[in-house]
Formats: sequence, structure tokens, C-alpha cells
Amino acid sequence: MTTLARQNDAFRQAHMPISFDGEMLRGRFVMTIRVARLDHEIVLGVLKKLREFEDFNSDNDPYGEHDFVAFSYPVDGRDQRFIFKIDYYSDASMNFASSDPVNPSATYRTGVLMLACEY
Repeated sequence: MTTLARQNDAFRQAHMPISFDGEMLRGRFVMTIRVARLDHEIVLGVLKKLREFEDFNSDNDPYGEHDFVAFSYPVDGRDQRFIFKIDYYSDASMNFASSDPVNPSATYRTGVLMLACEY
């Protein structure tokens, strides 16, 4: 597994900035308003499933970066598709892409959790 994939896994599992190999993985974790408005117990279940996701393969992770996750979770009796996407910026203003995503000091991650229909 690449360093970038390991960093993204740590960030996704923590849902916040986290220390990784002695350096801070800077960033923010957000969810769309449609996800935030779901029942509290559903949101907790979705976050747990996101944190525990390990089903990366060549179809859903062709570059081996673990920066995109798609899964289903039951909402009101039927499966709903969710997506989590990590983007890499140079700083918290999110105006420019990071020139070196694997370098924690040059990268500010933004992880977005959304319904698949919002993608």
C-alpha cells in the first residue's frame, strides 16, 4: 500500500486532522446538508461504515490512493448510496491544488461525505 493510501485511510478513519508518522495530516471532514439532516443514528452508522471501509479494488480505486469510497447504508428501509471523496489543496483556503499530496506540510485534505445523487 502506498504512503498516500495509508495517509488517506488514517484521515478517513479519524474524520479529522491526525498525526501520521510524526507529521500532522491537515484538513477538514465535512458532510453535505442532506447527509447532516438524516436521523442521528443513521449518520452514526454511515460514519462507522465509512471508518471501517476496506473494500478497495481496481474498480473503485484504480490508482491505489484510497481517496474515494462508495457504499450503501439503509435509510428508511432501503439502501442509500453514499460517497466519500478526498481532495488535496495547498492550504485551508482551498484555492489551489496541492503540488505534492503525499507531503503533509504541502497538503490540506478536504474529505466530503455525500449522498451519491449529490455527486
